[in-house]
Amino acid sequence: MCLALLALVPRIANLGSFSLWLDEIIETNQASDSFGGMLALLRADAVHPPLEGVIAWLGLHAGLGETARRLIPIAFGIGTILILARWAARRFGRTEGLFVGVAMALAPFHVHYSQELRPYSLALFCAALSLSAADRLLDSVDPVRIAGLFFAVLATLYTHYLSVAILAPLAWLAIERAFDPEGEARRSARRLLVVAPLFALGWFLAYAPWLSVILNARHQKMQRPPTRWRAGTLIERWHELTFGTDSHVLGWTGLLALVLVGFGVWRAARSAEGRTVLVGAVSGTVGVEILLQRSGHWSEARYMLIGWLFLAVLLGLGLADICRRIRALSLRPALRLEVQIVALGAFVLASATGIVWDYAHRSDWLWAARVIVASARRGEPVFALNASTEISLGHYLGRAIEESPRRPRPVLPLISLDGSFRRLGENWPANRSAILVRRGHGRGAEVIRAIRSGQLIAQDEPTKVKIWLLSPAERNRAFPASAGSPPRRRPEHPRVVPPGLRPRPERWEPLARFLVGSW
Repeated sequence: MCLALLALVPRIANLGSFSLWLDEIIETNQASDSFGGMLALLRADAVHPPLEGVIAWLGLHAGLGETARRLIPIAFGIGTILILARWAARRFGRTEGLFVGVAMALAPFHVHYSQELRPYSLALFCAALSLSAADRLLDSVDPVRIAGLFFAVLATLYTHYLSVAILAPLAWLAIERAFDPEGEARRSARRLLVVAPLFALGWFLAYAPWLSVILNARHQKMQRPPTRWRAGTLIERWHELTFGTDSHVLGWTGLLALVLVGFGVWRAARSAEGRTVLVGAVSGTVGVEILLQRSGHWSEARYMLIGWLFLAVLLGLGLADICRRIRALSLRPALRLEVQIVALGAFVLASATGIVWDYAHRSDWLWAARVIVASARRGEPVFALNASTEISLGHYLGRAIEESPRRPRPVLPLISLDGSFRRLGENWPANRSAILVRRGHGRGAEVIRAIRSGQLIAQDEPTKVKIWLLSPAERNRAFPASAGSPPRRRPEHPRVVPPGLRPRPERWEPLARFLVGSW
C-alpha cells in the first residue's frame, strides 16, 4: 500500500496543468468515432496495435473527461510497479524488491508515460505481467498458468509493436531454468521448452489479423530519417531512460545512474533471474535500436520501453546493493545510517529533478487557445505554422471560445500554413490583422522572417510556443504586390493579453529551475 501511494503522488500531482499533445489528440479523435470506425482508423493509421485504442474508446464513450481518462494509464503504471516489485522480492530478496519498487515509483520516464493517453503504460503493465506469469509457470506447469502466460504475452504484442522484445528475456529465463540443478523448476522449464513451438504458433495465429496491417504499412514513408548516434545523443538518451532530463552533458545525475546500474549489473549477473534482467535491458534498448535502424525508422526513448523496464530493475538492485555495502562498513551505526540517508537522498533528488523538469515541459494547448481567444478580433485568421500545431490548437480552440465571456463569441478561422510563405499570403486578407502560432523549430523560416516585426503577445518558454499578432502593416511589407489600401479607421490599440495568461501560468517552472540549477 505504501509503495502504491508513493507511486500515485507524482503521477497525479500535476494533473490538470497540461493538455493533450499531438499523438494523444489523434488517438482521442480516433476513439471519438464508432467502434467499427475506430478500428478502421487504427488499421489505416497502423501506428500501434489496437488494444489500447479499444480501452481509449471505452473510456471516452463512458463519458470520462481528459483528466479522468488519464487515471486509466496511471492505474496500469502502478500495477506495473507492484508486479515488478513483487517479482524482484521473490527472486532477489525483500529489500531488493522494495528498492526496485521505489526506483520505478520515482522514475521520471515512468511517471511521464503513466500519464499519457498512449499505449506505453499498458504495454509495460502487460510486459511485467508476462514476466511474472512466465516465472510462475516455470515453477510449476498447470493449465491456468499456461493460459496466463499465453494471454499476457498476446496482450503485450497487441499493445505496442516493439514490445515483442519481451520474448527475449522470457526465452532466456526458460533456458536458464532448464539447466538448473535437479528440481521442479528444471523439469517445468524443459517441458515448457518442448511445447514452446506451440506457444509461438498460437501467438502467430492469434496475431494474424493484425499482421496484414503491418505488411500493408511497411511501405509508408517515414516522417524522419533514422537517428544518427553521437556522444551527445547517447548521453541524452541515458538521461531520458534514467533520471529524466534531456541534457547532452552527463552531469551528476547521469553519473549517479551509471554507478547504480553498474552495481545492479554486478548483483544481477550472479543469478538466472538477474541475467534475464540483463538480457531484457539489452534486447529492449540495443536490440530495439538495431531493429529501428534496419527499418529506416527514427529512435525515441519511448520506443525502448521494454528495455527501460529492466533498466529500472537494475537501478533498484544497484541501490539496494549500495545500501547493503554501506551497512557492512566498519563504522559507527549512526554514521552508517547517515551515509545511507545521503545515498538515498541523492537518488530521491535526482528523481525529483527529472519529474519536476518533465512537469515544466508539458504542453498546454488549452492555454494557447485561451490566449488567442482573448486577444483576437472577430474574423481574424489564426495561422498555425505547421499541421501538428493546427491539430493541437484546433482541439482546444472551440472549447476556449465556448468558455470565453466575450459576446458575441469570436469566429476565428484556423489555417495551417505547413511552413509555406505563399499560403500565408493567399489566406491573409488585406487590411486585416492575423494571429500566428508557432512551436519550436522546423519548416517556415521565410514566414518567420516576414513577421519578425510582429507583436509577440504570449509565449511559453519551456515548450517553445510563441503567439504573434500580425498587423496589416506586416502584411503589406511581406506582400507588397497585393497590399490593400490603408484602412480609414483609428489605429488599433496594442492587444493586451490578460495577466493570468501571459506568460503561461507558472506552476512547476520555478522549482524545475531551482532543481536543475542545483546540479
